[in-house]
Amino acid sequence: MKTFYLINPDRGFRERSERVATEKGYGFMSIHLRDAILHLDDAQDLHLVHKNTKLELDSSDRFMLRARGYKNNLFATMVWNYLHARGFVHDEQAKRHHNTEDQKIYSIVTLWVQGIQQDPTIVTTPRAFKKNEEYILNNISFPLVFKENGSKGQQVKVINGLEELQIAVSSAQEICLIQKWHENKFDIRILLHNNEYLGAIKRVRGSGFLNNISQGAVAEKYNCSPELIEIAKKAIRAVGVSFAGVDMFEDGTVIEVNSTPGYSGFESVQGKGVIERVVGNLL
Repeated sequence: MKTFYLINPDRGFRERSERVATEKGYGFMSIHLRDAILHLDDAQDLHLVHKNTKLELDSSDRFMLRARGYKNNLFATMVWNYLHARGFVHDEQAKRHHNTEDQKIYSIVTLWVQGIQQDPTIVTTPRAFKKNEEYILNNISFPLVFKENGSKGQQVKVINGLEELQIAVSSAQEICLIQKWHENKFDIRILLHNNEYLGAIKRVRGSGFLNNISQGAVAEKYNCSPELIEIAKKAIRAVGVSFAGVDMFEDGTVIEVNSTPGYSGFESVQGKGVIERVVGNLL
């Protein structure tokens, strides 16, 4: 049965909307985004989950997203763009945009839209975690990676058990990511500007689990394949940045797109010239 999904309604709006939906032959479901999560699964399909229920969406369904009274604009924007990419009819065009400082978390959706491989991820908040804990625990395994907004790996943790995860989520400032652990010994940083390949390095971690140069990883020269370069170019186009470092694993799984990449580690093995090439492209 086709369904009308009303997102973030007050009670009066919900009751009157349900009557209209019923009269027009639609089923009705009210959703509060504070109780919802997004789940990118192993098959690289993205789902909206509300109170432990994965929404089974049909092309005949309709949506209305009301932002009134909802403070987490980033998550609302991610949901708007998820629904837009799925081809659903809904309103609130303003929710399509996001703040640049939220780009790393937001890019989970934009990379998915372009079919770029990522590690399975759950996007949640402390409240939404509690409301969807049964679903989340059925779709994760330990160890896993926990991320909040941040830079240089400072907000990234490896979580080894349920109690540790619950503490991490409850301590989160707001929106956070729970990601499948990707076994690795190194990752790759590909540097690009305006779709021009500037080079790549291998980032080999030290005693910890992070491959960030700022966290003790060592940079080594890396001969990047044309296939990985093309994935990186596709990723920066998806995110909408010009100068970026695309971090990925050797199998082509994209970790993140960094719009303010450091260059000292890159130049330590590839030689100086990044700034000169970037500025030269602009002049």
